[in-house]
Amino acid sequence: LPAAQARGRAPGETIVFEDSLYALQTAKAAGFITVGVYDANGEADQAGLKKTADLYVKCLGEVPITEM
Repeated sequence: LPAAQARGRAPGETIVFEDSLYALQTAKAAGFITVGVYDANGEADQAGLKKTADLYVKCLGEVPITEM
């Protein structure tokens, strides 16, 4: 949240990438746009990560990039 505020952005204008379910849930609850990222050595609850995230990817190359 402080990083978004320092950039003059609201949580709804900021994307959080996370491989931890708890951190993803916290970001989602704060109003951030969330991307769940698969990590073979990380979060055991990948189903929870998929369910919670606005977008779930197995690698960052899967994130759609658009110009603003």
